[in-house]
Amino acid sequence: MPIVRHSNKRKRDRKADQRRGSARERGYTTEWDKFARAFLASNPLCQYCATQGRVSAAELVDHIVPHRGDAALFWPDTPGQEMTWFAPCCKTCHDGPKQRAEVYAAKTGQDVRQVLIRRKMLPRDFFANLKTVSSQD
Repeated sequence: MPIVRHSNKRKRDRKADQRRGSARERGYTTEWDKFARAFLASNPLCQYCATQGRVSAAELVDHIVPHRGDAALFWPDTPGQEMTWFAPCCKTCHDGPKQRAEVYAAKTGQDVRQVLIRRKMLPRDFFANLKTVSSQD
């Protein structure tokens, strides 16, 4: 007979939401919703999958450098930096390898973009296209 395990995911998600605040409280406003729709319309494939030679539809817009509630990291300070600030992303990459890269970068004090390049999730020439973008350091 198979063993059935019940997940505490809902309880864990509620606690996380209480700790970090609602999406609106974290900056995901109507302005973000409009931007994200337009960004995904012009960038329909997951950046992280594409860099690894896979093709999958982007489902969300990822902040390459996590903002963690910092308003200065939420939006680029210079127009035209969107492709160095955000990545079209599938949910699988966002919730798996990207999240692991963020945790690793935070624990080791590294720039998450460098970690993503080493893990072949961003192109090797990513920094060549980077202008003056604030970092998480």
